[in-house]
Parts: sequence; C-alpha cells; structure tokens
Amino acid sequence: LPSANGFDKPFAASKFENDKLEFDEKSHKQGENKMKKKIIILLIGVIGVLLTACGGDGQSTYYPSCSEMQENLQNKHYEVNVQTIQNDVYSGTCLIAEKGDEYIEFYWLDSCDTITSIEQDLITKYPDYNKLVSMENDSKFGTFIFCSSEKAMDDAGIVIVDVKVKVS
Repeated sequence: LPSANGFDKPFAASKFENDKLEFDEKSHKQGENKMKKKIIILLIGVIGVLLTACGGDGQSTYYPSCSEMQENLQNKHYEVNVQTIQNDVYSGTCLIAEKGDEYIEFYWLDSCDTITSIEQDLITKYPDYNKLVSMENDSKFGTFIFCSSEKAMDDAGIVIVDVKVKVS
C-alpha cells in the first residue's frame, strides 16, 4: 500500500535520499571575505561620521557679523536699530535690539581707547543683565563688547562655549 503522501517511503526520505550536499570551500571563503569587507567599510563609514560630528566647528564660540546678527534678530521679530558711532572715545557700529523683555546691545569697535566706559554704561542701563562680554583685538572677532539677555543672545546667533578650568 502506498503511504499517505503517495510514495512508498516517507516524503523527506524518498525525495532527497540520493541527493548529496556538496560544499564548495573556495566559494564559501570568497563569500566570507566579501562580508568582512562590507562590515569593515560600514564601520569605517560610521567612525567617519562620528569623527566629523565630534570634530565639527558647531561647538566653538561664534559672534556673527553685524548684518548677520541684524538678520537673525529681525527674523525673530525684534525691533533692531543699527548705527555707526564716531566720537572722541571710540568708533564703530552699534546694534540695539529689543523684543518684550529680551534685549541685546552689541558694539563692534574699530578703535577704542577704553572699553570701560561702554561697559559702565551697559551695566547702568541693564543692571540685571545675563551676559556682559568684551574682547579686545581678537584675531578672529576684533574688538567688541555686548550686553544681552540669554534668549536675545541665542536669537542673535551668538554661541559662547564656556571653558571651565579646575585650579587646585
């Protein structure tokens, strides 16, 4: 009598009884090498992306130019006033921007006998200031001073990376 699957022997045994699985070692090694190469290329790509992200200039201190800062603030709906200043003590460009309680007053100075007078004026005008920063003759940003609320500083595009040094 035939079995239930229509063969004299069980299906798995009868169908594959005479077939042999041949193992091609050379093609197996080639496939293995291709896989290793793909994994190495993938890892190099991932490491490259990570190094680019970590080494980017995105986390360095940055002060925009007057025109860039003006555009940034106007895009955030600040009332912005830019003026050229020329007097006995200093000359340069001043940007003043306000929106509600947010404010920034930034001076890019061409020449300045002393920043102290501007600093005192800013402290008097904004006694509860969040940031008051000045820099003289910086190779990248020149001479400037500004006073700002935190949000206005962010909206202006200013990035300051604070470096903390532990002194023992």
